[in-house]
Amino acid sequence: MERLYKWALIDTRVTYKDEGDYIDSELRLNRYGIRTRVQINEAGALELWVPLKDAEVARAVIAGEVKEIIDVQKELYHVFDEQLTYKNKNLYKVKYGIKARFLAARRYSWIGFMILILLLLFKFIKF
Repeated sequence: MERLYKWALIDTRVTYKDEGDYIDSELRLNRYGIRTRVQINEAGALELWVPLKDAEVARAVIAGEVKEIIDVQKELYHVFDEQLTYKNKNLYKVKYGIKARFLAARRYSWIGFMILILLLLFKFIKF
């Protein structure tokens, strides 16, 4: 469990202009679903942190050893934002579920079938 929630230090810069020095690295990592955190330590150096489970992949992406990540593994834990809604909605999608619009079409097809039967009855039966 510690591997899922612990953060790992990826890079440290002692000389930097501002806190946006890691913005290109953060954008590249966020493209692959790797969360980042930039902090200033006690010595005044800028540090880039990522979750421990993604540290090895993040180091390879930043160093340029990896050109593209083909498949990103889904997170095993949930991250809540300030409104307490799930950020990781991919875990809760029903991949093979029936779409709601098809359920509505099925309901209307039964109504159409019943009307067709009634029309055929009224055509052949005289009251």
